Amino acid sequence: MSTANKPIEFKPVGEDEPTPATPALDVRLLTTEEVETLRPEFEAQRAVFPNPQTSFAVGAVDADGKVVAFLFFQLQVHAEPMKIDHPHEALFSRLVDVGERTLVERCGSQLVYAFTPPGKITRLAQMAGMQIEPWVVMSKIVGPPGEEVIQ
Repeated sequence: MSTANKPIEFKPVGEDEPTPATPALDVRLLTTEEVETLRPEFEAQRAVFPNPQTSFAVGAVDADGKVVAFLFFQLQVHAEPMKIDHPHEALFSRLVDVGERTLVERCGSQLVYAFTPPGKITRLAQMAGMQIEPWVVMSKIVGPPGEEVIQ
C-alpha cells in the first residue's frame, strides 16, 4: 500500500469509554485557518490532506481556539460505472488512458476510487494500476426521508 493512500489513524475515544461532558466546546464548520492547523496531524500520519476545494470540515473548538475533534466531508473521484460489450474488452486500456488524461487536464492530479465487485472488474482495475485498499466502505443517504438522492 502506498503511503499517499494510507488511511489516517487518529486515536478515537474508546467505545467503552464515556465522552466527557464538554459544554465549552463550539461544534461548527471550521474556518480555512482552523482547517490548516490540522495539516501537521495528516503529515505525521503520512496521510493525504483533504483538498480544500472539494471538502469541508466540521469540528469542535475549545475556549482557547484549539480544534479538539474534526470530521471532513470530501468529494472524491470515482471511476465507475463501466460497461464494455463483448468482444470489445481490448478497449479498456484506451478508455482508462483517455479518462485519466481528461481528468488531469480538467482537475489536476487526483486520487481515484473504483467500487468493484470481486472478479473481472476488480482485475481490470488492478491492470489499470489501482490497488485494493484495506478499508471497509460504509455508505449512508444524508437528507430528508423520501427525497431523491442527487447523483
